[in-house]
Amino acid sequence: MTFNDLERQIAAKKIALAYFFPGEEEYLKDQAIGRLALAFLGESQVSQGLERISATEQDGASIVQRTQSLGMFAEQRLIVVKEIESLSVKGRKQILEYLDCPSQDVCLILCSVNLDKKTAFYKGLNEKIPTLAFNQLKEAETVKWVMAKASARGLTVKPAGAQLLVDISGNNLGILDKEIEKLELYSAGREGTEITQDDIKSLAGSSFEVESYELANAICARDRVRSLLLYERLLSSGEDPVRLVSSVYYQLEKFWKVFLLTARGVPPRQIGYSIQSHEYYVNQMIPVSRNRTAQQYLRAMGRIYLAEYALKSGRGEPRTLVQELIYKLSS
Repeated sequence: MTFNDLERQIAAKKIALAYFFPGEEEYLKDQAIGRLALAFLGESQVSQGLERISATEQDGASIVQRTQSLGMFAEQRLIVVKEIESLSVKGRKQILEYLDCPSQDVCLILCSVNLDKKTAFYKGLNEKIPTLAFNQLKEAETVKWVMAKASARGLTVKPAGAQLLVDISGNNLGILDKEIEKLELYSAGREGTEITQDDIKSLAGSSFEVESYELANAICARDRVRSLLLYERLLSSGEDPVRLVSSVYYQLEKFWKVFLLTARGVPPRQIGYSIQSHEYYVNQMIPVSRNRTAQQYLRAMGRIYLAEYALKSGRGEPRTLVQELIYKLSS
C-alpha cells in the first residue's frame, strides 16, 4: 500500500476495518491516523470514538475484547494499538485470528516501530490487512518536507534555509513542525513571508545547536579566527567542549565526501543523494570542500581520532585539547 492509496481511501471514505502501520516515523503515522479518524468517525465523533492503547499494557485477548465491546458514546470506533511488537506469541495469534473476521463498526490500526519483518506476525499482518510503512525520511527528503510544510503555512523557505533548519533540529518531523510553527508566528508580525537563514539561526533550536553548526562550517572553511571565537563563545555559555567534537566530525566528513565525489565528476544532485543533503546545499559546499586535499582530509580525521582518544583516556584538560584540535583543523 502507498500513501496515494491511503489518500484515495480517505477521500472516498472507503476505510478498511484494519491497518498495519510499521516504521519509526511517528509524526507522519499520527497524521495518517488523524485523517483516518476524521473519515471513519466524522468530526463530531472523533473525541468519543478514537481510542489509543499500548500493547505493553494490554495483551492480545484484551485488545480483541476492546474491539468487540460496545462504544459508550460513539457508534463506530477507531482503535490505535501501539508497540504491537511487545505482544506475546499467544497475543499475536489472537490478533491474527481476529483479523479473519473483524468487527464491522471498528477500524483497528496496529502500529509498530521495530517489529521484525521476518516474523510470522509481520508477514501475517502484511497478508491480511493494508500495510503502509512509515520509514524515517532521509535528510534530503526531510529538507523538501520542510519547504513544503512551510509553504503550506504561507511561508517561503529556500533550500539552504531548510537544510540549516534540518541540520540544527534534526530529522524528527514533530520537532521540525514545531519550529516551522514558531517561524510562522514570528513572520506574522512583519512584512513578507520569506524566512531567511538569519531568522532560522535566531529562532530554531538551541544556541549550542546553532553555534556548533557554525563552528563546524568555519572549521571546514579554514577560518581560524571565526572558529576560535565561536569556540570561546560556546564555552562561555557553559557548553561541554567534548560535545563539539562529534559535530565537527560529522560536518567535516560531509565536506570530505563532497570533495571526493566532485573529483570523480559526480553531479551535485547525485552527491546530494549520497550525503543526504539538498542539491542547493551541495553547490554551496563544493567550493569550500576544495580548501583541503585528500591527504589533508585524512590527516584532519586522524587528528579528530587522536583528540577523542585523549579525551576518553583523560590525557589532558578537555577545553584545551579541543581548542588545540580546532586550531589545527582550521589553520
